[in-house]
Amino acid sequence: MLKLNQKTASVLATVVLVATSGCSGDDDAPDARPTEFSIAGGLAELPAPEGDSAILVSVADLPAVARANGLDRPDDEVSAQWLAGMTGGDADAAAAVVLPGGWDVVEPNDFTEATGFSWAEADRVAAYSSPPRAFTVFSGHLAEGDFGSEVAELDGSDGVWTFGTGEDLAANPDGDLRVDRLGRPVRLARDGDAVAVSLTTGAAEQWLSGDGERLEEDPSFSAMADALDDAGAMSAVLAATPGGSDGQAVGWLGERRAVIVHDTASEHDAAALVAPLERAYVRGRNPIDGTRYRKVLQTDDVTAVGRTVVVTVTLRSQVLLPYSLLQSRALPAPD
Repeated sequence: MLKLNQKTASVLATVVLVATSGCSGDDDAPDARPTEFSIAGGLAELPAPEGDSAILVSVADLPAVARANGLDRPDDEVSAQWLAGMTGGDADAAAAVVLPGGWDVVEPNDFTEATGFSWAEADRVAAYSSPPRAFTVFSGHLAEGDFGSEVAELDGSDGVWTFGTGEDLAANPDGDLRVDRLGRPVRLARDGDAVAVSLTTGAAEQWLSGDGERLEEDPSFSAMADALDDAGAMSAVLAATPGGSDGQAVGWLGERRAVIVHDTASEHDAAALVAPLERAYVRGRNPIDGTRYRKVLQTDDVTAVGRTVVVTVTLRSQVLLPYSLLQSRALPAPD
């Protein structure tokens, strides 16, 4: 089963997406994607990975997170200050974008130099990690143009391009590490204003064609996404096992406020969980270090939304704290 990635702000530095006018979807691809951001819309972009391993998903409205943190879109290179502000590395950050693993730590401007475009041009991001697979889609305002000269059409795959040669997931630590620290080939595909980057060819092809299941069809992910959208989250991380009923999610609202979503098996179970879960947030302690949750999270509201329980909090610590608790499986839970 997936161990949730221990990286925080450094993870986002690893993905700089590129676009090309020569890489388009086929005629059977879905209609033009919506321009309005939603967590549910992000899930609709993501082909469901094979297997029953746990999945970590991130969806974000990049301009909204930038505005919440008082940042402008970079005109040229991605600065360390801008990156820290976007990813919660700045102590004053009011919201954060966190991507799951799959793109090991790579300097973002090196990635841009190698591939041709920066992810900072995008409006929306949706990504998942279910090792060894990882998949990311950036969309909105991605400039059309050619890939870098080292990006080539992938033989035998219509519409998929590649940075690096070799089989899917094949590591080459002695090779070019500007795009992936393990030297794995990275597949790219483009459909309209969106670019997909994948460690596997099949996921890129599935995204282009629109075939197969999407993560929006999973009941747990769907329920959590609806709750996050109802709360107005501009960025979120969701973790669940396909078909399960114990998913958890964190969404950022800006102004150092967040929602934490606990999935259950039913509306009845969610309603029954409200009171004990509120007690856990107010009176409980982190099982790892013994810290009382109320010292780092002010609990503002606990309510059932469909099959989920949504806890609205004001952060008394770093903006990434709820994500760190999710990663370490230390979010409050009833006795």
